[in-house]
Amino acid sequence: MSELTYELECRLTPRLARRVAYQVTRALADLHSRGLCHGDITTGNIVFDLFDINHLGEDDIYRLFGRPITGELETESGEPAGPEAPRYIVKGVDFLSCWSNMIKPDIKLIDFDQCFPTSSPPKTLLGTPLDFMAPEIAVGQDPGPASDIWALGCCIFRLRSGQGPFSSPYEVASPSCLVNYIMHTLGEDMPLEWKDTLWDRDGWPTKDRTKGQPLEHGWNGPERSLQDIVYNIWDEPKDRIIHTGRSRPEQYLGRRIEDEHQPLRPCFSEMVWNPRAVKVDNVYLSGYGDDWGELREVLPKIPKHEAALLYDLLSKIFVCDPSKRPRAEEMLSHPWFHLDGL
Repeated sequence: MSELTYELECRLTPRLARRVAYQVTRALADLHSRGLCHGDITTGNIVFDLFDINHLGEDDIYRLFGRPITGELETESGEPAGPEAPRYIVKGVDFLSCWSNMIKPDIKLIDFDQCFPTSSPPKTLLGTPLDFMAPEIAVGQDPGPASDIWALGCCIFRLRSGQGPFSSPYEVASPSCLVNYIMHTLGEDMPLEWKDTLWDRDGWPTKDRTKGQPLEHGWNGPERSLQDIVYNIWDEPKDRIIHTGRSRPEQYLGRRIEDEHQPLRPCFSEMVWNPRAVKVDNVYLSGYGDDWGELREVLPKIPKHEAALLYDLLSKIFVCDPSKRPRAEEMLSHPWFHLDGL
């Protein structure tokens, strides 16, 4: 799901984002009811199911996806690969290039290598990416169902917005940076019990007093709040164009780059859309340049009634005290999930 939820690469439609978020929450509720924690809830571990293609012959597969694109295997050293290596590499299938949609609007939760019984959490730090890491894990406390819920909240926001709530253009490269960024976004003071945490020179929690230092609390980046980032989620404009009346410098697009700005095939219109196919005046959205803030300002935003519901849901999830977060089972009845009558 990660490749379909990058802000300027690919986005889910709002309706599908809510559907997927509900299904993930339901899957997690089922897992927790069995006394298990997933331990690695990320958008990368949420995948769409496919319509059955096992009955298709080779020619049918080629008609759908095109012929395989292969390339020469290159080693890091530049030396020829040994006999144990494959003779060539094959580019992965791009399901969005098909003329027919083979993707079902239903998901599966995968990758259970960090799954653990709720009653016996691991004593070593989980390998959860920082974008989805709960703050109590970042400070070295045990994971549990509540840390799964935090990661689920990060997934929900990314499914709807295309970016993580605690992903930052200002490098968040360690747990200590993450904790500061979370505190900055939530507008909260660090819990007292966390202030005793020591951090090594790389920003990881340590109990070795000879190598650790207390956290220097504070974030130097721009002001932001959870409410602001929810209400500023931007959506696809009608007809993929916004007119402000301003003349902007012409873009030069090579053939390959021009292809990146084409809308996705009509068969995917109910599922995903290409943000780079959006134009503001005569300029395609293409990256986080100096004018990104100005361009983003004129793009249509999430409907206010939906934003209010999503903010209500996320503000219940993103609290520092794990015991105050809702259970997945409780979340299933939240009205944000049911805007489409699920």
